Amino acid sequence: MSLKPPDINELISSYFSGTLSEREKNILEKMALDDPFIQDAMDGYSLNPNAIQTTQNTIKIRTKKFHSGLLISGLVITSALVTILVVNHGNKPSQADQANQHTDSMNKPEPLTEIDLIPNYIDSLIPAIEHEIVASQEIINSSTNRIESLTPENEETDHQIIDILEENESIPDDITLIPEKEINSKAEFVPATYLYDMVVVDYRRIEREKTEIIYTKYEFSGTSAEFESEEKEKSTELLEKEVSVSYWEYLSKAMEFFSRGDFKRALSRYEIILSQFETDANGLFYGGLCYFNLSEYDKALQFFENLLKNPVHIFDEDAQWYKGKSLLKLKRIEEAKTVLDLIISMDGFYAEQAIRLKKSL
Repeated sequence: MSLKPPDINELISSYFSGTLSEREKNILEKMALDDPFIQDAMDGYSLNPNAIQTTQNTIKIRTKKFHSGLLISGLVITSALVTILVVNHGNKPSQADQANQHTDSMNKPEPLTEIDLIPNYIDSLIPAIEHEIVASQEIINSSTNRIESLTPENEETDHQIIDILEENESIPDDITLIPEKEINSKAEFVPATYLYDMVVVDYRRIEREKTEIIYTKYEFSGTSAEFESEEKEKSTELLEKEVSVSYWEYLSKAMEFFSRGDFKRALSRYEIILSQFETDANGLFYGGLCYFNLSEYDKALQFFENLLKNPVHIFDEDAQWYKGKSLLKLKRIEEAKTVLDLIISMDGFYAEQAIRLKKSL
């Protein structure tokens, strides 16, 4: 299937008007990170939609089906020259500067651009209405309040004790890892840290049978075309290969997507994590939140219930709260009331919210 290629003005205008698909927006954003011309065009358009001109550009939108049945729309830019005039603080680049930029860009090979492929069953999900979305700040706020009562200073807690490592603190070389199979009692310390200010179980300090994530990596690769000769044009291709990266690197990218509100891309990564670490607490909790934010309340409920059975209990209070909210979304009112009663009896961070919510039912 092929689509008629729009010009750069039309494409960026569609991006800001919200008419591009999620996959097309994701790819355009990724390519803007690697191409300063596109980034400048998007920045300029956001300030003044009439301040951009483009010269001799060709944009192709390609769609490719893979053996897995997944579908992706690729925005493939084969332009060697995009002249962008941005009205910003009265400054305008000279013709000499533009020529130098053009020469530099022609001499540099186009970098590989990784694409996060979103499965159709995730890409087709519909985001919840804005005020019901669980954003990263909500998780940051709840974590800050809860972690204070789950530190080594409070030995009498009924919960697992969390051994928190600061977000930018590196793992000591001589650290003794905790065997994952031994984290099965409330007396155990559970190592945790922060990614994008959100608490995560620090599996770097837990001994696992494997520490890598294996996944299929998709990249755009190619060289810029020479406009004076169409025969010399080398179109960008989509490469597919199986790679292995550290669990921590893969999780960090998922948490970045979550923090930005890109729940579909985040969820696709949490699903891959769970396909290889089925009891992974981070994948269950944040994956459940992604499903909740994408209005898939049955799946969200399943994730939170599986998390509550997990030997790692540091997300229990949050999991109970979002389990209750998922039940309400599914119109299972009596079950939701039971969960709210439990949250109230725990007298934790969500107790007052649970009281107000129950009164409203």
